[in-house]
Amino acid sequence: MAAEAQVETRYLTVQGLADHFGVSKWTIYRAYKSWPHSELGGIRFSEEQVAKIELLIHKDGQPSEPEPKYSAKQLTRAAERLGLPAPRRGS
Repeated sequence: MAAEAQVETRYLTVQGLADHFGVSKWTIYRAYKSWPHSELGGIRFSEEQVAKIELLIHKDGQPSEPEPKYSAKQLTRAAERLGLPAPRRGS
């Protein structure tokens, strides 16, 4: 019986993916939940998943920004409760 060659899937870590895209690992942490990934002893990305991620990111090479968690109205109300100035548009 001939020994079959098993091809092992290589996985990139968060830091490896950050290096691949030329961004910080914190950028990856902010966006990875909306990307295909595996959680095998940590967050990992296979070569196939990296190819899919490349299709999802913007043409300038930066990972897409996640949607804001809070609406402008919610942020304004929170600022009022805390006695802070109202948030500016676009921030």
